[in-house]
Amino acid sequence: MVFTVGYPHSQDIASGFASLVSNYPQIAEVYFAVPGRPSGRYALDADHCAFVRNLADIRAAGKKLNMLLNSACDGADALTDSLFERIKRDVYTLMRYGCRPDSATVTSFRTARFMKEFAPDIKVRISVINEIRSTTATAYFGSAADGFYVDQDLNRNIDALRRVKKWCESNGKELCLLANSACFADCPFRTEHYNIVAHTKEIARSLEAEGSSLNERLYDTVPCQVARIGNPLELALRGTWIPPKSVGAYDGVCDMMKLSCRMHPNPKAVFDAYCLGADCDILDVLGERLVPADGARLVQSGLPDEMFEKFLTCRTLGCDRCGYCAGLARRLGGEK
Repeated sequence: MVFTVGYPHSQDIASGFASLVSNYPQIAEVYFAVPGRPSGRYALDADHCAFVRNLADIRAAGKKLNMLLNSACDGADALTDSLFERIKRDVYTLMRYGCRPDSATVTSFRTARFMKEFAPDIKVRISVINEIRSTTATAYFGSAADGFYVDQDLNRNIDALRRVKKWCESNGKELCLLANSACFADCPFRTEHYNIVAHTKEIARSLEAEGSSLNERLYDTVPCQVARIGNPLELALRGTWIPPKSVGAYDGVCDMMKLSCRMHPNPKAVFDAYCLGADCDILDVLGERLVPADGARLVQSGLPDEMFEKFLTCRTLGCDRCGYCAGLARRLGGEK
């Protein structure tokens, strides 16, 4: 399996990131957002000169570059030509520094179509934010897309993934998966969360005017964040993440796995687990680390073998009718 990994928001980590990823031949690509631009995470606040130097070093290490254009909302710019002019300027700037992206991850069909016209050699991947669940959904994009991150809720339904993969192979498209999201399964609040992320700058300004802050309000606003404060182990188990030990089961089912690590304090731990098969506490290698209030952990070597097999197919039944994670949480001591 090959992986695409996120350019870190921490400037301390970013300065040595090229050296770090060069140690992992399994890492084929680094995805990034241009500083100040909205994407699927909060906007990167970084010195632009240092940013492009780091990208150039990553390119020199033999890694491909994926440009993120995957904001859930472009606001007032959504239907304007100025949005595309901004994308052009960003691409031309990257080119001047030898960092022309090999691919772009997008949410908007309009942006996907623009990228195919503006730079047809830059492959276009549709974001996981689009929640692609079927071949009906993939077909809507037609020639505007070269590949798809399918909905993370399909990660544990390998039969459904095989159906989408078969369509992708027949139509010359890539199928990619987000492997280590900390999102809860079937979460109905993702759209709200993605929209908040897309408008972080404006929201932060408004909250500051009210004497509050984004960090204060976020944990009271998005229900999944509220649940994480107590974080029952059952909810953590009932996630969308793929256990590192199970990566090999997806060979031939997907072309690339994406590792969420842009805001992770220790991306090396994530890479060791998913690329090298190192033992780990799974909760420590997710895109957002989960720390159960009761101290329960999910050390991979201590988990039952049947869990890894179960997680390949459990979404075919549905959490409301399954009950496996509830039982496993009790067995692991998640309920005191």
